[in-house]
Amino acid sequence: MPDIARYWSLVAEQRTKLLRQTGLDVSGLTAAEMKHFAKSDANVIYITSLTSEIDALVGGRVFGVTVELAAQRIIEQSHRLASEEEIKRYHDEQDARNRICNEIEARKRMEKGGVQVSVDRDTAEAMGIVPPRATPKPAPKEK
Repeated sequence: MPDIARYWSLVAEQRTKLLRQTGLDVSGLTAAEMKHFAKSDANVIYITSLTSEIDALVGGRVFGVTVELAAQRIIEQSHRLASEEEIKRYHDEQDARNRICNEIEARKRMEKGGVQVSVDRDTAEAMGIVPPRATPKPAPKEK
């Protein structure tokens, strides 16, 4: 069994390191205040999962988490800090998902009001209204 006291000591060190990396002045905070601050949802740190067959983790997934959770996952070596590029891609993907959800909600509201909505094929596929296009089979070669 791992040494729990050692684990939490490493988490505390990582938490302090992450808080300092955010550029916030944490030098005057007590350990309890720092821990409370690190658990706040207002202080988001982006981490990326690492591939692990043992834990069945898929690598490359980006998550926005509290500083406290980021410290724990980094110490557990299941995640690492996300790069700027990964964070940008994460936000772009979230924006795309939000647009699709907004389109679906707008469509539902319009349908309830008796209004029909037409969308282009790509949007309909993304919304799951129609199945994805099948790739056409090549024409048989003439002999």
